[in-house]
Amino acid sequence: RICCIHSSVPYFPPQDTSAVQVTRRQLEELRLRDALTGIYNMEGFVAAADQLRRRWPQNTYVFLKFGINGFRYINRTSGFVVGDQVLRHIAGHLQASCSEQETCGRVEKDIFAAMLVFRGKADMARRMEQIRAALVDEELRRQLSVEINFTAGLYLPPDLQGEEIKDMLDKA
Repeated sequence: RICCIHSSVPYFPPQDTSAVQVTRRQLEELRLRDALTGIYNMEGFVAAADQLRRRWPQNTYVFLKFGINGFRYINRTSGFVVGDQVLRHIAGHLQASCSEQETCGRVEKDIFAAMLVFRGKADMARRMEQIRAALVDEELRRQLSVEINFTAGLYLPPDLQGEEIKDMLDKA
């Protein structure tokens, strides 16, 4: 019988040392990361996207949001270990496709998001195809017994500074 479960946050005295400050920064960074994939979680994605739009206000950005079709089926047929491997694989390739002026994250179970620099419709179409092709490489295709497909949406905000990041992501 469980009587009490206690979860505590470490207490640091008011007189911070540099080691404590480093630990606090590390804890803050961990709080913004998805534990499974290592890329940003929803909170981290929102913070990073907000920082990007302030740092490069001259850029035009588009929000990409996509999910894995039938991901439950992958977990059921191949197992959760393989499902987790798929998520890590997709996250790694998505992150590799982002430049320093862009960001991405795993914002829900099998839902990923990215804030990408927009340079026109033709460039975005080419880029979406490159990202889609890179998310699932040939090695992962051979390992799985099912084809991985995605459902995605894009949102090009008319005023990047005038909307909340989460609202723009929802519109994607």
